[in-house]
This record gives sequence, C-alpha cells and structure tokens, in this order.
Amino acid sequence: MSSHLRDISLTYQTLTYIIDKKYKVILVYCQEVITNITYLNSNR
Repeated sequence: MSSHLRDISLTYQTLTYIIDKKYKVILVYCQEVITNITYLNSNR
C-alpha cells in the first residue's frame, strides 16, 4: 500500500515539475510578446 502511495507521489512530483517547466516557458513567451507589442506601439 505504501509503495502505491509513493508511486502516486512520484507521478505527482513529475507532473508538477513538467508543468512548472512548461509554465515558465509560456510565461517567458508571453513576456516577450508583450514587450514586442509595447515596443512596436512606442515606435509608431
């Protein structure tokens, strides 16, 4: 029973790790898009 719980915990940690990585990438991408938009707007 405890090994089963450990498996679930490991899976959860892996998932959160992957999501965290992807989320960071998405965040950086959004920031770049926003800075590009403001840059374009300021250059008009």
